[in-house]
Amino acid sequence: MTISHFKAILIRQSNHHFWYRFFPDIINAGDLSGEFCYRADQEQVEITHPVEHTQAQIALAGLTSKLKREIKKTGTAPEIITLIS
Repeated sequence: MTISHFKAILIRQSNHHFWYRFFPDIINAGDLSGEFCYRADQEQVEITHPVEHTQAQIALAGLTSKLKREIKKTGTAPEIITLIS
C-alpha cells in the first residue's frame, strides 16, 4: 500500500522543542501514527515513537524539512504540517 499524504500535528512545545504526532492522512491510521521532537535550537529531530511502515522515514524527512523552512520563514512552528508526495 502506497501512502502519499502525511500530516503532523503539534502536540506540545517547550522553548525551542516542538513535539509532533505524525500519521498518514487516511481513515483508521491509528496504528501508523508516530511522534517526533524537533529541537529548533540544534536543528535536530528525535523520533520519540517510531512507526513500522516503509514510507514513515521518507515522510518524516519531508515533514521535518517543511517544518524547518516554516520556522526559518516565520520564526514559529506551525500547528499542522501536511506532506503530499
